[in-house]
Amino acid sequence: MSFATRHSHSVLIFAALAATSAPTASAQSPTTLAPLVVTSARLPQAAATVPVRVDRFSAADLSTAPGATLDARLASSAAFSLFRRGDSSTTNPTAQGVSLRGLGPSGAGRTLVLLDGVPLNDPFGGWVTWSRLAGQPLAAAEIVRGGGSGAWGNAALGGTIQLFTAPPNPATATRELTAELGDRHHRRAELRLDQPTSPASALRLTVAHHDTTGALLRAADRRGPIDRPFDLTINTATFGWYHDRTSLTLNHTQEDRGNGTPLQRNHTTATFFVATTTGDAPALPGAPTWTATAYAQDQSFASVFTAVTPDRTTETPVLDQFEVPATALGASATLAWPHTTIGLDARHTRGETREAFLRVANAFTRERRAGGEQTFLGLFAAHTRALTPALQLTATARADAWRNHAGFRRERARATGQPIRTDTYAATSGTEFNPSLGLAWSATPALTLRAAAYQAFRLPTLNEYYRPFRVGDIVTEANPALTPERLNGGELGLAYTNDNAGLTLGTFAARLADPVANVTLGFGPGEVPGVGFVPAGGIGRQRRNLGALRARGLELAVYSQINDTLRLTADALYVDTTVTADAPPASLESLIGRLPAQVPRLVLTTGLAWTPAPAWRLDLHARHTGTAYEDDLNQLPLAAATTFDLRLTHRLRPTGPELYLALDNALDTSVPTARDVIGPIAIAPPRQLRTGLTYTW
Repeated sequence: MSFATRHSHSVLIFAALAATSAPTASAQSPTTLAPLVVTSARLPQAAATVPVRVDRFSAADLSTAPGATLDARLASSAAFSLFRRGDSSTTNPTAQGVSLRGLGPSGAGRTLVLLDGVPLNDPFGGWVTWSRLAGQPLAAAEIVRGGGSGAWGNAALGGTIQLFTAPPNPATATRELTAELGDRHHRRAELRLDQPTSPASALRLTVAHHDTTGALLRAADRRGPIDRPFDLTINTATFGWYHDRTSLTLNHTQEDRGNGTPLQRNHTTATFFVATTTGDAPALPGAPTWTATAYAQDQSFASVFTAVTPDRTTETPVLDQFEVPATALGASATLAWPHTTIGLDARHTRGETREAFLRVANAFTRERRAGGEQTFLGLFAAHTRALTPALQLTATARADAWRNHAGFRRERARATGQPIRTDTYAATSGTEFNPSLGLAWSATPALTLRAAAYQAFRLPTLNEYYRPFRVGDIVTEANPALTPERLNGGELGLAYTNDNAGLTLGTFAARLADPVANVTLGFGPGEVPGVGFVPAGGIGRQRRNLGALRARGLELAVYSQINDTLRLTADALYVDTTVTADAPPASLESLIGRLPAQVPRLVLTTGLAWTPAPAWRLDLHARHTGTAYEDDLNQLPLAAATTFDLRLTHRLRPTGPELYLALDNALDTSVPTARDVIGPIAIAPPRQLRTGLTYTW
């Protein structure tokens, strides 16, 4: 089978996604195929038959949307956010986990992020290194809200984000260069080279570089001589070989960040290798298609944390996390019929933190190593069936076996090497069964009603189990006794579309049992039980399983194609996520009825795409985030904020270079991202102007 044939199914999916998501160029545009969605049940489905809420982004949506980073562009979905307000250009990597529908109030997030079906979440901490996606030619993206994508297994209980790369064309060589300049010495360059090597094969090389001196993100009235801009440097390269039904890709990324003071810096190095092959199985009933994937991920992280004097004149290192090596090995195999997919997934992760702490007389006196291993094995089946011409059933079931093992925590005196702590933790294991069931009823050609119920789970990360940490004067202790999180949820919705407009309305409810959170146990100065010594003005916390989180919400999305040149969109999410009274530990009773930290009740996004002439396009995106809280006790509110981003694009010729001008946070809104009892101490990035050129030949 030829290279083109191999990818015909993927191209069909991507083209259909583009047809439904991209602004319509003309009221007389040709009839397109019904859009397909592939992530929720791990089999292709017409969008009208999917029983859960899915946000779809075409290649055009991703390339023309305002926002300097991919995660900033995905934030046009009201359900999407990183742990703290802001995007990956300024957010610490450990806080880049994704939250969907307010179910991810931690840096690890509760969302599985996939690139062509392979998990991108960090093996040690669960967060996502968004910078490794720089320069990737994405054909489409999907956000599956809620646990209805449980066919993917661990970590998908809050939802799933699937990113699809566009394969190279073996018939045509392609070169694409993007160069961008902006405020605060912002520089970005991306180059993609696609080179055919035979009628059935091609090579691809992508390289990307981004660096900036960054912005001052300390609140203006809380700054001092020590404060610096948050600078950033990213280098990433991807090499791919595509032949007939087999592809091999290798990605390497290096990222360096300055986190606002001279000594607070972090560094990430990540290498990712993926091999995929597909084929037919004519000897099996129904002649299914099979796919096999294997991948390896090697990642290392280093970071320095400091305490700054109240007058912001000097800082003292309090933790030197000099190395966090982590690896993941995984494989999957599937058999796919037109309406049924069955498969097997396996994943093994290993990671540890290596850090120096307890600084005395200008030197760290102790060293800690803590980590472990996790192994997962899962079986799944997904099936769709038309019960009537208008009623579609989707059912999935997944069984997982997991094992936590080789857990340890060792501490020693740096001067003498004398052991101070040598903890080892007994292996734990378990099994999980997570079914889902959904119905989609096409009441009329324009109106679809949907309903779904599902279960999902997440095993805490190695970081949550074993690694204590300190940020400033906030000390958080690890907890090797954590138990898995389990979610039961459901949703109801409707979608109405006609030739020029559409509306999606839904409601959902979920109960997350035993959610892991950083729980406040006491305040310094002095010893806090379960934490240890906490300095004056500090807070002592520990990762603990709460009794339960209850999330209930409403979602509304609308779009209108006003005319041939103007399209308007809006997306709103209201979610009430609170800690419930389902038999929590006595020490957590004060949290009952509270909102989790960093979770707003209301998020609203609006968008405008205007093409006043064939060569010109204006995209405007606004996002309103309601009041949230910095802390689990809801004593430190973060004020609501609204930001506007815009991008103006001009193509010099129909096939010529494309120029663009982008303005992020156009109104220079001050968005608080962190605070203490006095007030905001950190803000999201201020206004930034960027201009660039994309040239394809």
